[in-house]
Amino acid sequence: MSKLLDYNEAVKQINSGKLLVISASASMLEKLPKGNYIAGSTYYFLIDGKGEECNDKYYIEELPDDIKDYKIITYDEGAIKDINKNIPINGFGYCLIPFGCKTHFEFALNAPNYDEFAMKNLYGFITGVRKEDIGKMNGVVIDGLTGTIYDNKAITLNVALNNSYSAEIDIINPFEPDRTKRIEFLEDSFEVKEAIINDKKLNFIEYLKENNIDIRYPILNDAFGAKVNISFLKVEGDKVLMGSPVFKGTTYYFTKVTDYTEELSKVEVHEKPYLSCNCFLNYLYMGLEGKTLNRTISGPITFGEIAYRLLNQTIVNLYIKKT
Repeated sequence: MSKLLDYNEAVKQINSGKLLVISASASMLEKLPKGNYIAGSTYYFLIDGKGEECNDKYYIEELPDDIKDYKIITYDEGAIKDINKNIPINGFGYCLIPFGCKTHFEFALNAPNYDEFAMKNLYGFITGVRKEDIGKMNGVVIDGLTGTIYDNKAITLNVALNNSYSAEIDIINPFEPDRTKRIEFLEDSFEVKEAIINDKKLNFIEYLKENNIDIRYPILNDAFGAKVNISFLKVEGDKVLMGSPVFKGTTYYFTKVTDYTEELSKVEVHEKPYLSCNCFLNYLYMGLEGKTLNRTISGPITFGEIAYRLLNQTIVNLYIKKT
């Protein structure tokens, strides 16, 4: 059974010497002693499928005892292009990136263009803030070995597995494209003022309002067989702020879901994942506080999921399996 731990229980885990990934509020992370871990900020969790907001406890993920090797690497916005090169072939990289920093934006915009993209298991999440602090501050990450706290760099725990084990990433996305409307954008950006919809250039905000588009549901690109959501964050002035960048020359679609809560609640996870993370927008729009989604899923609620690239409004699971 998963649970949130108090400070003394967390320190006991760290002092055991085990390799850990820790999630908690920024103020709680700052209290931790040095150890074999990386850590990232969040204030929201799924504990055995039940949503919980917490700012005074820790969620700790313990990595396997019999791994071959591990290494912690930090990346700024100029170096993160090499992130895949450093991940072991048989293993995975657990990456944490602070929400709102330049490294977050660089990774969001360019990850599919990095060398060895999708050839290695890159998993992780964008570390977050309280919902009322969005836009006011960045998330944070910590290198436990040195105790260094960053709000502007990514940190990756690269894990090499023994040959008898392998890692596998699974992406759960309940949204389907509505192909009656094709959407294209004029530039690569997190901010949208105009869009080309069914070959007509339109003011995007006006179109959303006039057509009663429910911005709880993301737009979606499904080129190459992978469904990639782009979430709406908010309308601000004359532009729409997106949770991930949109790209010029790419076709997107609005999404169709009969009932958001029902669709995500009936997602089947037959085997408990070793690691799992779920998007804050799912948590918010489904009203997951105190509500159970799926009892096999525990993990941090994130400001973006990482499965090779940045994702929104998904659940991302990592499995470690015996070969």
